[in-house]
Amino acid sequence: MKKNIFCFIMLLFVVLFMNGCTDFHSGERPYDYGRAIWTAESLDIWFLVKDPYDDYGGYMYPEGEMSVGDETVSFTVDFDKGISVFFMNDEESLFAGTCKFSPEKLIVNLKEFKHLDNVFNGEVDEIVFNRTAIDE
Repeated sequence: MKKNIFCFIMLLFVVLFMNGCTDFHSGERPYDYGRAIWTAESLDIWFLVKDPYDDYGGYMYPEGEMSVGDETVSFTVDFDKGISVFFMNDEESLFAGTCKFSPEKLIVNLKEFKHLDNVFNGEVDEIVFNRTAIDE
């Protein structure tokens, strides 16, 4: 009986450990599709995906700009290992959301991250980005 409980606990530990390290969306994020500009359909927002890594192997965050009132705000885009994405500038998180990935579209749903919305005041629930490839 003790051996069965021990085996169950070890199996549970292995499953939980493997789940935390597995990137289920590897190969699906915008930087996995090559150099491109991703432009929002209904808002003045875009970001550029260059090479994902610099000459030293460091990750290169996609960078972009958005219009907020009469101001242009620069930002970086950070995709986590799951489906979340964070749009940040040097000072704060601008907004964040959960993603639906495809080679030509990125759909960002802001509903779960309303508490991180420092731009849209809760008035935007979804942003759809379209991909335009850049010749290398």
